[in-house]
Formats: sequence, C-alpha cells, structure tokens
Amino acid sequence: MQSLRNQLRSATQSQHVKVDADYGALNLQNRDDLEQFLISMHAAFEVVEAFLEDANTEISLPPRQSLLTGKDLNELGVTDRIPTLEKPTALTQPLGALYVIAGASMGRKLQQRQWLESTDPDCRRAGAFLSDTGMADYWRTMRSDLDMQRPAHPDELNSASACFELFLDALNATKPQVTTL
Repeated sequence: MQSLRNQLRSATQSQHVKVDADYGALNLQNRDDLEQFLISMHAAFEVVEAFLEDANTEISLPPRQSLLTGKDLNELGVTDRIPTLEKPTALTQPLGALYVIAGASMGRKLQQRQWLESTDPDCRRAGAFLSDTGMADYWRTMRSDLDMQRPAHPDELNSASACFELFLDALNATKPQVTTL
C-alpha cells in the first residue's frame, strides 16, 4: 500500500503541475507580478485558514500564512484589490488541505530564489512570506501523518484537489484585465 502522501500526490498530480506552471509564469522580481502572486496567495490562504480553524481536528495547525502575505501587501501599499473567494464545497477534510499548503513550502524555495534577485527595493521589502521558514518546519513535522500506510479517504483526496483549485481560482481572479477597443 502507498503512503497517504503518495496517494494524495497521485490524485492531484495534474492540478499540482498546473499550479506550478501558472504561478511559475510570474516573475517575482517584477512588482506587478509580485503583487499578483501575493494577492492571490493571500486570498486563498484566508479561505483555507478559516476552514482549518473551523474544522474539528486533532492535527496541529500550521502558521498563518495570510498574516505574512498581508504584511507584504501592506509593504507594497496594496489593500484594496484582494478578491473574496468562496470555500469550495469539496473542501471538507483538513488533511487534504494541509497536504497542499504545507507541501507548497517546498516550491516556495524556487520562488524565493527568484525574488531574492530583484533589484526593486519595494519588492525586496515585501519578503515576509517568501523568507519565512515556518511552513517548511511545519511540513517536516506533519510528514509523519502523511507517511501513514492507510487508504486515503475520498474526502481527503477531494479536499486536496479543491485546495489546488482554490489557488488556481485565486490566481485567475487577480490576473490583469485586458481591455479591447
């Protein structure tokens, strides 16, 4: 039997690839792209964190990422363009959501490297989220829960999928609007 983590990874592989590609297309050395990145992250984290706080779970919760993205958005003077997103109906199991948000800390290392190369002082000041190591530390502690050898509950798989979709929806909601004449 595969570990729970491997089952979650297999079930969400195509969404994970899409999230990586769409967020990876942003240039975090560029202020506009960094703002879009942080706004979308903030909007999605607010939904996931509210869900996790309301969920009755014995699993310890991760550090609040929306506090970090909020701090960065304040540094950039962005306070009015954050979309309000609805909690996906399939987001019902905390472990599926935790897999997505904690596992994403591994990809954040690549984003951090790009951001560190920015010569824009505004971009460099907005580094609370990309510099933080709290979620990576949390990922290491929760891996024991994910490395269990048990069948994944369908709701855990659906919740992980819904969480990936939420981050894609957040990014799409923050894309600059193209106007045509």
